[in-house]
Amino acid sequence: MRALTLILSVLFALTGPVAAQTELPPAMPPRAAPADIDRNLGFGLAAWEKLSGYSTPSRPDAHVLRDFQSIPLTDGSVVIPGLGVRLRPAKEAGRDVLEIVDMREFSAIWVARDDPPFGFGGIGGLIGGTIFSLDQTLRTELSKSADKKLTQGFSFQISTAVPYEHNGEPRVQIQPGRLRVDPLVRPMGRWLVAEPDANDGPDPRAEYDALIADFQTSLSSNPCSVTGLSIMNLERQIDLLDRAAEAPLPDLNLRNLQETACAIATHGTYDIADLERLAVLRQAECADLAEGLSQEMRQAAEDMQGQVAPPTGYLRWAEIGLYGIRDPSRGRRTPEEGVARKTCILQYLEDDLFAATEGR
Repeated sequence: MRALTLILSVLFALTGPVAAQTELPPAMPPRAAPADIDRNLGFGLAAWEKLSGYSTPSRPDAHVLRDFQSIPLTDGSVVIPGLGVRLRPAKEAGRDVLEIVDMREFSAIWVARDDPPFGFGGIGGLIGGTIFSLDQTLRTELSKSADKKLTQGFSFQISTAVPYEHNGEPRVQIQPGRLRVDPLVRPMGRWLVAEPDANDGPDPRAEYDALIADFQTSLSSNPCSVTGLSIMNLERQIDLLDRAAEAPLPDLNLRNLQETACAIATHGTYDIADLERLAVLRQAECADLAEGLSQEMRQAAEDMQGQVAPPTGYLRWAEIGLYGIRDPSRGRRTPEEGVARKTCILQYLEDDLFAATEGR
C-alpha cells in the first residue's frame, strides 16, 4: 500500500503544477506521459517537491527552484529550463552521454558553449552522464541555501564528452568541470532549433545603447546611489549582448564612471582653467598653442569636467601627461618633435600660470 501511495504521488507530481509553470515552444515534442518516464528519473523528479522553495512561482526575470527540474518529452529528450538546454540520452563508444539538441540564447549552457577550460560546442555537443545523474546533481546542489544560490548564482559539477579514435577504435574522453549559473539579468532568448526565426527584440547594439543611456541617466540624477550590485548585473547584461553581437561592443569601465560621477557630485568639479592646463599637459601639440589655446583643447577641458574626479583625480591625470614631458621620445614622435613639444607646452604653462598670478 505504501508503494502504491508513493507511485501515485510521483504521477501527481509529474502532472501537477510543474507542467503549468514552464511553457515550451510548439515546435518541441510534447511532454511525456508519467507512465513513459524512466522509473528512477520519475522518483527523482518527485523528490524536487520536497525542497524548500519549490512552490515559488516562475518568473521571467529570475530563476526559481523548479526551473532546474527536468521536463521529460515524448521523444525521450528532456528540457531543463534553468540551464536553457534540451538534452537527448545517447551512447558514445559504449558510454552514457547526453546530446545537446537545442539551447536557449543567454542561458548558462549558451554562455559556456565555447568557453575554456571546456566548452560544450553548441548544438550537437555532448555532456557526460545520464539525465538521472544530471538531475540528481542539480537537486543536490540546490537542496541547501537555494534562495541564496538562485539570487547570487551558483556552479555545479558537469562534464563534456569528446569523441576520438584510438588505433581505429572509437573512444570518448570525459572532461570534468563546473558550469556557472548566474542570476537572470535579462529574459532568456529564443530556442536556437525550435525557434530559429523568432524575433528576440532589438539587436544587441541597440539594446546596449539603451542600457548605457539608462546608466548615464542614473549617474546624472544620483550617482552615489548606484550600487555595486546593479553595476555587476549591468556588466553581465553587456557581456551577454557582446557575445550575441556581430561586432564587439564598446568597452566601458562602469565602476570607474560611477565612482567619478559620485566624487564630482560630492566635491564639485575642478576649475575650467585648471582643466585647460591639464588638457595641454596631456594632449596638446605645438599647433594647439600657436595662437593661444585651440578650440580642440578647450573642448577637451570641458570633457574632463565629467571625467576627472576630485579630490585626487587631477594629480593622477597629470602624472600621465608628465611622462611625456620627462621623456620626449615617448609616443610616435621623433626625438626632435618630442623636444619641440616639451618646449611649447612648458612655455605655454609658464606664461598661463604667470598671467593667472598677475590677475589676482
